Amino acid sequence: MKSNDKRWKGGVNIASNGYITINVNLLTKNERTFFEPMFFGKSFSPIIYEHRFLVAKKLKRVLMKDEEVHHLNGIKTDNRIENLILMDSRQHKVFIPLLQNKILKLENNIKKLKGVLSNRQFLFGC
Repeated sequence: MKSNDKRWKGGVNIASNGYITINVNLLTKNERTFFEPMFFGKSFSPIIYEHRFLVAKKLKRVLMKDEEVHHLNGIKTDNRIENLILMDSRQHKVFIPLLQNKILKLENNIKKLKGVLSNRQFLFGC
């Protein structure tokens, strides 16, 4: 797809799974050659996940298929390098439930604190 095609959106899109994809034509020739094993999609218009590309570029190596890039804050479109962590698939399967459990506990603590604050405001008219 070229820039004069009405479907062209600058080569960057959000896939149906919520992750940002990049049309590989936006990459330099050297990047296209080096990161080609990570491409997917139609052969005439391959794409790459931005978060995987950014981590691979930072590490200066191609990511393996069993390596997962996790968004620490859970926001799939937040591809700041400090928000991304690389782990293998087994680690990722263990990490996610632990993280979800921690989030649930923190959310419950917030609800309790809000209840305490609203009771104090009611009692003291604050």
